[in-house]
Amino acid sequence: MVVALAVASTACQDDRTDKRTSATTADPRSQSETPVDAEQPAYRSFIAVAHSDVATIVAYDAPGGAPLQLNRTGDGSLVPAEVSNPLPQLDPNDPLPASAATFLVKTPSRQVGDRTWHEVYLPLRPNGSTGWIDAASVDLQFTDMSISVSLSRRTLEFRDGGEVAGTYPVAIGTAENPTPLGRFYVRELADLSRTDPGGPYGPLAYGLSGFSPTLIDTEAFKEGAIGIHGTNKPDLIGTPVSNGCIRMRNEDILDLESRDLPLGMPVDIVA
Repeated sequence: MVVALAVASTACQDDRTDKRTSATTADPRSQSETPVDAEQPAYRSFIAVAHSDVATIVAYDAPGGAPLQLNRTGDGSLVPAEVSNPLPQLDPNDPLPASAATFLVKTPSRQVGDRTWHEVYLPLRPNGSTGWIDAASVDLQFTDMSISVSLSRRTLEFRDGGEVAGTYPVAIGTAENPTPLGRFYVRELADLSRTDPGGPYGPLAYGLSGFSPTLIDTEAFKEGAIGIHGTNKPDLIGTPVSNGCIRMRNEDILDLESRDLPLGMPVDIVA
């Protein structure tokens, strides 16, 4: 469940189109506001969702600081840390509308003068990049859901409210193209059931904010972005066979989708 910290204008729907485009709207059962500075449970994460009238989210190196520059190509050159809104779709064949730029918040609500800033994880190379964004350009929400992927156990563990609500076997990256370690978040839900449901990525994929450490581009996801997706080779679940993505049995990823995972939800990949 994800809850907005401001009153939402729409409620979640049951069909997949609305589920994705409203994946970070408030649960209609709860309209109460929660102050960011109030004591929070350890399992709670904050999410920042770009306003629809903001075309680009610019990240800064400090609250009120200079625009952040990142080595996004790996060649040492620095380019601005900017994120388009809505996001460029990771699956170029996905016919559904692109998702709003969404971020997992690392440090919420730092006040500098008359402006408020949030430190967020960025869906940009290099992995683990963070920056500060203007709070006026986003809505702040929270979720009590999270995922942890263990590469050694080859399992994906879904938690809700601090409790384990599902554990699934997964396939992971090879030694040549490993699954990266670190804290990431769900960047996008790609509906593949409309284009290639029996393909190598199964009926759907959760695009993550992280990238392959070895590949610059992949067939389904631009820029070598990694994801959690289904498979047409369920016999390989539990083995290191992917190009860095996390593969699940199709019935398992559909079960995960039924839990209405929000965009911005944290995904920790551990050894």
